[in-house]
Amino acid sequence: MLVFVPLAPPAFVALARRQTLGQVTAWRAVFVDPGLGPVDADEAEWAEHEAMVRASFDGLAQFGVRLVVAVDLPEAAWPGDEPGVPGRGHLERLDPRRVTAFFTDDVVDLAPVQAAGRALAGRPGHQAWSEPGAEILADCDLMWFDATELGRPLVLATAEGPQTLPQ
Repeated sequence: MLVFVPLAPPAFVALARRQTLGQVTAWRAVFVDPGLGPVDADEAEWAEHEAMVRASFDGLAQFGVRLVVAVDLPEAAWPGDEPGVPGRGHLERLDPRRVTAFFTDDVVDLAPVQAAGRALAGRPGHQAWSEPGAEILADCDLMWFDATELGRPLVLATAEGPQTLPQ
C-alpha cells in the first residue's frame, strides 16, 4: 500500500539522514467502493494522486510547505483512518527505508505557494485541500524525486520564501 506523508523541513532532513521518525500523519488512497478497491488502474492512480494532493495541502497548512514522501507500507501496518477523515491516519513511526519517492513544489512556483500558504495558515490540515485559497495551486503540480535523491541539496518553495535544506 502506498501512503503519503507530509513533512516539515527538519523532519525531512532527519529522514534524508536515514533517521526513523516518530508519529507522523499519512494519507492513503480512498476508493469509490472501499469494499472492492480500485475498479481499474486509472482509478487506482487517480486515488493515489488524490491522497498525495491531500497530504501536500495538509503539509502546507501545518508546516508552510508542500513536502511529501511516498511510503511503501504493508497493508497490515495501516493504523486505520482517523474518525471522520477517510484516508488519513497516524503512523507510529516512519522507517526511511520504506520511502519510495518524494514530492515538492518548484521554486519557480514560489508566488502561488506563498499566496496559498497565507490563505491556509491556521486551517485544519485535513481540510486544507478544500479550503478557499487552495485553488491558487490548481495549476502547480508537484515535482517528483526518486528516493535515491534524498540527502541531495534541495531548495523548497515555502510560504515564507525559498528555503535551502542542508544535506
